[in-house]
Amino acid sequence: MSKAQGQGGWSHEVVVLLPERVQPGRGPAAVEPLGPALQALLEDGKAESVFQASRQVHAASVRMPSIYAVKTLGDAETRDILEMLTEDMEAATVYVAPPRGVLGRHVGGDAGSNSKAMDHWGMDYVAAELATADASGIAVAVVDTGVDRSHPDLKDAIDEYINFCQGESDDDIHGHGTHVCGIIAATGLPPQGMKGASNARLHVFKGMGIKYSALDYYRALGEAIGSAQIINLSLGGVHHDPAEEVIIQQGLNKGALVIAASGNEGDDGSCPNYPANLAGVIAVGAIDEKGARAEFSNAGPHVMVVAPGVEIWSTAPTKKCSLFKKQLSYAPCSGTSMATPFVTALAAKVAASGGGTPLAQTIRDKLPIQRCPGQVGKTDDLGYGYVCWGGPLTLANA
Repeated sequence: MSKAQGQGGWSHEVVVLLPERVQPGRGPAAVEPLGPALQALLEDGKAESVFQASRQVHAASVRMPSIYAVKTLGDAETRDILEMLTEDMEAATVYVAPPRGVLGRHVGGDAGSNSKAMDHWGMDYVAAELATADASGIAVAVVDTGVDRSHPDLKDAIDEYINFCQGESDDDIHGHGTHVCGIIAATGLPPQGMKGASNARLHVFKGMGIKYSALDYYRALGEAIGSAQIINLSLGGVHHDPAEEVIIQQGLNKGALVIAASGNEGDDGSCPNYPANLAGVIAVGAIDEKGARAEFSNAGPHVMVVAPGVEIWSTAPTKKCSLFKKQLSYAPCSGTSMATPFVTALAAKVAASGGGTPLAQTIRDKLPIQRCPGQVGKTDDLGYGYVCWGGPLTLANA
């Protein structure tokens, strides 16, 4: 069973991905015409275009694909609409959207955040304090469950927050996104507060609601790609999603660096997760304090690097959330979700240290890594090694 945590199920959505085609005099933006069945669903309000012009705040630098989502009620209607649209639009890719979930596991109790002193072993392990490069000019996008903008350690780190989850409040009801953001760029002062591994500027897009919706997620993902050159995706699922891949490819073509959690099925057989398993995405696994692969961390040839991911302390919402129950403001959490923002933060530091163009390739080449204990070369468990500022290796020479 997938270890994607935090969503109370998902809505049934049939996705229609239209192929582009060049037409004389109209250029590459032309797409296959809509079939009558999809037109009727749009007119009835049962289908939506994912990328509407009014929601494209930042995506002018990328041309988003033509994607439509149809929300259905139950399996029977899903099958009927899937069959109808498949017959109606033979050139389109029509499928049922697979679910996505966040990849963190709460490991603390319910006694409150002061029941145990915060242990920042992960920050020490990646030598975050040695990374003195000023990343305040680097924009990092986070697609997640949202963020607690009122948290004292995050309020000054967030440049932008947009909630794409229709019908859900702006609050981080789940808590996962707030934890991820803290690892990247919290501004608190230890030991009372939380200091992140970088001072990058956060652009947070809530696309993972209590009930997962592919339409909401696609919109948040598209906005992230249009907003920043480094994108953190501490989320995933075991099934490939063609629309997700096409959207991410737009970002890769633009020169964005996409960093994604490899998944938490390691103790159930290491089923590859998407989007981490997509070509061009940096897939991140998790290690424990001994530098060994965390038992839950997915392995595979796609895993590029690892980072601390076991009992990582970070920011939590200042009011009750579903992940941390009664723990407020700070809490420990485990998962490849927690490892991924360490890599994102150090990537922002590399970008701030000065690099050539394209920036994404420069970051890839210069991302500092260290071999894990006993590691000789790249392995499915540990990738090339763990991110560590001042590490003797980089992805270019590992």
